[in-house]
Amino acid sequence: NENAAIVSSHSYGLSVDIFYDEYFVAVAPPEGSEETKQFLSRMRTRTGYLLGAALRRQLRTILTEALLELQRQGKIYVILEKNQRCYHVTPVIHQ
Repeated sequence: NENAAIVSSHSYGLSVDIFYDEYFVAVAPPEGSEETKQFLSRMRTRTGYLLGAALRRQLRTILTEALLELQRQGKIYVILEKNQRCYHVTPVIHQ
C-alpha cells in the first residue's frame, strides 16, 4: 500500500498489522425450532456487529493497553499507522 516502505518488515514475515476499528461480538448460538434458529442466526450476525460498534472504543482501549504493556516489557515494537486504522506490530528478537 502507499504507506509501506519499499522494503517492509512485512515482506520478511517479521511484522503484522492489527486492524482495530471493527469488532464482532459473539452472541449465544440459537436454540429452538428450525424457523427460530434461522431467524436468530440472521439476528446474531446483525447484533454481533451492532454490539461491536457500540464497544469499539472500549475494545480499542483494551487492545492499545495490551500492546503498550508488551512494548514496555521490550517484547514488541508498535506503531500506530497514520492513514490506516491499524497498529503495525513487530516482535523484538533478542539474540
